[in-house]
Amino acid sequence: MSTDPLLDNIRKINRVFLDYEEESPSLEQCIQALSEVIDASLILYDQTGRLLGGSIIGADSSKWFASLLKQESLGEDAPEKELLELSQAKANQGLSELLPDLEPEKSFITVEPLNGGGRQLGVLLAKAPKNKLENNSLALVGVGAALLTMHLLQVELYDRQEEERNKALATVAFESLSYSEVEAIQEVLKKVKNNESVIVASKIADSLGITRSVIVNALRKFESAGIIESRSLGMKGTFIRVKNMKALDEIASQTSRVHGMR
Repeated sequence: MSTDPLLDNIRKINRVFLDYEEESPSLEQCIQALSEVIDASLILYDQTGRLLGGSIIGADSSKWFASLLKQESLGEDAPEKELLELSQAKANQGLSELLPDLEPEKSFITVEPLNGGGRQLGVLLAKAPKNKLENNSLALVGVGAALLTMHLLQVELYDRQEEERNKALATVAFESLSYSEVEAIQEVLKKVKNNESVIVASKIADSLGITRSVIVNALRKFESAGIIESRSLGMKGTFIRVKNMKALDEIASQTSRVHGMR
């Protein structure tokens, strides 16, 4: 029994984005799958021009597209930057003024804005050899852009929820500290660089005029809250890795506020 190819491809895309049992697919996985179904090279930017992901199909040898994928974000003077201002989909000839490297005689390009939550989240560029992107393919690009928009909104929601959770954990951890432990944590925070630090508890204790156990207790409370992980290095001290930088920022803010009040 024959089926509609467009409908079949929409179902394939939906399965990638929506039909999963446990962990949702990554943004890169979604872009890769979408690229394979549409049979077109794709690049996704957020609204600031930061590269979120991309995929180049084997038949596409465009140096221009490949060069874009090597850049973490669009430069201020990049002609592609103007694509971020598009409010509706635009293809080929309509893009010739914005994209000097378009080569309409060799390829076909369409740009789909990702609109969601009352604002634009980014743009999706789709490129394929000339006459490869037909009406059905363009429809799939639109479907893919809508699903990518939904994916980005879900990520934003998760990030907000995670940030609130981290702040709550930070507040609980901070409120469990004694005044001496607050001083100890403040000193430890000064030594954290690139999320990591090696501290010598006895040296910090001597500089603050407190016992080593105060520092150990403070670190244990932070570790229980999932803010840090620590590992003894013997005589060298204690290795600390920050697992929750947002929570640590919140702790630093509260620590400064408490000291300001005192």
